[in-house]
Amino acid sequence: MASIDIPLACGLTGPEKTGQLHELARMLSQRIGDVRELENGYEVTVPGTDTWLAAVTEFIARERECCPFLAFALVLEPQRGPLTLRIQGPSGVKEFLRGEAAAFGLGGLSDVQEWRK
Repeated sequence: MASIDIPLACGLTGPEKTGQLHELARMLSQRIGDVRELENGYEVTVPGTDTWLAAVTEFIARERECCPFLAFALVLEPQRGPLTLRIQGPSGVKEFLRGEAAAFGLGGLSDVQEWRK
């Protein structure tokens, strides 16, 4: 990943940020599969349904607006298998993502069991 000189901060403020992150928390708390820590981010697996595909692609579109320092990759397995979302960024991004997750009741990304409740 190329070096990016963008601050690690959400570009949304107030109700706009709160609403978006609460929606993410609701979505992830429904049915998250594996969470894998990467060198510069996380990889999350969710069911391969059309509903999840729509939710994940909408999430990516919204997050690109508020967090321009994040890079996203989405893998769709054959036979409507699970979706794998990879979220990566520059140095410090894992700490940023863990903090954002904790602020909205998802625990830390390092505590995968909290995400599966």
